[in-house]
Amino acid sequence: MEHDYCFIHYFSAVINGQFVKPLFELFFYICLLRAKPQDVPASNALLLLTMLAVIATGVPAIIGPVGGFVPALMIGLMDVALILVLLKIFLSMVGLSSRLLQTATALYGTGVIINLLSIPVQILLDSSAEYSATQFIGALLYFSLLIWSLVIMGHILRHSFKLQLSSGVLIAMGYFMLVNTLVRLFLPAG
Repeated sequence: MEHDYCFIHYFSAVINGQFVKPLFELFFYICLLRAKPQDVPASNALLLLTMLAVIATGVPAIIGPVGGFVPALMIGLMDVALILVLLKIFLSMVGLSSRLLQTATALYGTGVIINLLSIPVQILLDSSAEYSATQFIGALLYFSLLIWSLVIMGHILRHSFKLQLSSGVLIAMGYFMLVNTLVRLFLPAG
């Protein structure tokens, strides 16, 4: 019963905007590598809200390249589930299971910011003619966002697993390759 109240409390606060600005700022500071996943509240309700938000912002960010709403939604759901499962396994293996909520919430919350920045870039890429200056700028922006997202994920993993930033970024790159491989294997080409 207390968990239900907690979720209703968070949902109500989000609707009223009480937590939106502070949370957005916290996730933005994590994106700037100025805050850590340990700064995120350990809350099941917040984890659920950030999971829903990263899916809701991720679908429009990739809908064009993957060929529609259903494949984009499937990729979003797979990504969210895969992050949670892998984090649970690897944090348990190193005896840091208590960091699961904060790490996953930090990854999803920063993912929302990257997704929001990716949407206009994707529109720019989709709306321009091939080999135009606009296409080049869009591709450069998209590549920059990809690199930034890998550094952010590496930063979060570094603090969660007590690693060097370079090791965290290498793990993030491996995760990115794993997701792309799974998408190619299980989802039809768009």
